[in-house]
Amino acid sequence: MENLRHSLFVRAIILLGIPLASIIITPEFSMDPINVPKAFVLQLVGVVCLGFLLTNFKFAWTKRFRPPVLIGSIFIIFLFTSLFFSGAPKIQQIFGANGRNTGLLSYVALVFVLLAAMLISNQDNLKLIFFSFVGVGFLNICYGLIQSMGGDPVKWSNPYSPVIGFLGNPNFSSSIIGLTCVVPTALILYSKVGKSIKVSLALYELVAIYVILKTQSIQGLVVFGLTSALMVLVALYKSEKIKRIWVISYAGIVGISGIIAVFGMVNIGPLSSYLYKISVRQRGYYWNAGVEMLKANPLFGVGLDSYGDWYWAVRSAPAALNSLTANTNSAHNVNLDIASNGGFPLIITYLALNGLILFRGIKHLKNSPKFDPYFSAIFVGWIGYQAQSLISINQLGLAVWGWLFGGLVLGYSFVESAGTSKAKGFKRTAKKTDFAGLAILSLVYILGIAIVSPAFITDHNFSIAMKSRSSEQLLAATQKFPKSNSRNFIAAQVYQNSQMNDQAIALLEDNVKTNPRDFNSWRMIAILFPIDSEKSKNAIEQMKKLNPRDKNIK
Repeated sequence: MENLRHSLFVRAIILLGIPLASIIITPEFSMDPINVPKAFVLQLVGVVCLGFLLTNFKFAWTKRFRPPVLIGSIFIIFLFTSLFFSGAPKIQQIFGANGRNTGLLSYVALVFVLLAAMLISNQDNLKLIFFSFVGVGFLNICYGLIQSMGGDPVKWSNPYSPVIGFLGNPNFSSSIIGLTCVVPTALILYSKVGKSIKVSLALYELVAIYVILKTQSIQGLVVFGLTSALMVLVALYKSEKIKRIWVISYAGIVGISGIIAVFGMVNIGPLSSYLYKISVRQRGYYWNAGVEMLKANPLFGVGLDSYGDWYWAVRSAPAALNSLTANTNSAHNVNLDIASNGGFPLIITYLALNGLILFRGIKHLKNSPKFDPYFSAIFVGWIGYQAQSLISINQLGLAVWGWLFGGLVLGYSFVESAGTSKAKGFKRTAKKTDFAGLAILSLVYILGIAIVSPAFITDHNFSIAMKSRSSEQLLAATQKFPKSNSRNFIAAQVYQNSQMNDQAIALLEDNVKTNPRDFNSWRMIAILFPIDSEKSKNAIEQMKKLNPRDKNIK
């Protein structure tokens, strides 16, 4: 067994923090009650994981763990090269765009979570996270049922299905419920689980499917179908009673069915009438724009969480023709988001990390003597997350599980290869108190909390200012660090509606100075100044550059 310092502490933080990061909402506290609190909790967990990694650096740098540590470190380096050399606003890149919060701090935290999970991965910890994951699914199902019956105590401003769960969108809610069903599926396939429990788990899955249907999003069904099919495949592969020819036949059927389903989603084949949606066509436009951004900025990308500043500038003619006013701040594909944000170096590193996880997971499944429902569910859950990330936004409430599972798969496979997969924990030996180490750890925690807290606090202060109806308090809130173009724009709209155009213009001009690609601020400037003024004419010219396919801009 290995000596790991603070392993029980970091395990407790992960077991509490990751589920909390997935479900926390602050509707009465924050201006953005979905994404800001999730980013805050994730980043706090990341700070703890960083301290854990630093105190166990020698162990993390051992031969078996060195490849993922090296790849993760390179990924962080390329995040910083994009931050410094892409030309996008640095505050936006660090803290993330409004409504996403997937900037540098969030991605660095995800890397730290993955690496810390890798170090503590063992049989007991795998089981604990296994059950905490289904607990998150249970809470989402319960909240979804309440929302489907019109009993949601929170009055969301939501144009979609009312079933948005804790993630603020029916697609995300559908995906997280479908993904968490990998746990009951694994237990249903496990021979040591009693029949009565299996029946209860099957009923749980039926309720989950009902809530997924209520979201009116097919993402959850796709994820549920994929992970269930893969779990059955793994169980068959490890079964001594099933001949290999039947396993191969099943795998072939699953593969062909998957191909037909994918074609149906893009309006080809017999399932097109069931799976195709106009939103799929729109995603195609977003993907194409992401590719164009990567081609135009191959080394550093357009900047972290800066896709929205470029979409209208690079979208295709069909995209403008069929959805002239549609805009987005995400490629709706995590890989293309990373590629467009950080260029080829960042996406290649990300793919290398995922390739290593896939390789280690398959190798462990192949070498394991029997069906292990815990590892299998974690690995298949990781595959399910990666699959949904190909057609979805990088929502932090989902992303935390994908990165956590990736670390667990790596760690468990490495521990297993070292002959310690049955370890119930890590050895703790009596040592003299390391006061220097504790001082460094305390400094890391203090600095980390100081870095990640301002975004959460400032969002709260802005929410208070909006409710106060005080123009002075609102202006003061916009000046708090980290400043945000989005908050400035909202405040400018309030000032405009109150006939306080000078204050509105000041905020908008600050926006375009900070980010010259802020189309909405240019548009509002053009409206607030007289149409024949130089200010208005310049704003219109900037709008034409940022949205060249919209010929209505005059």
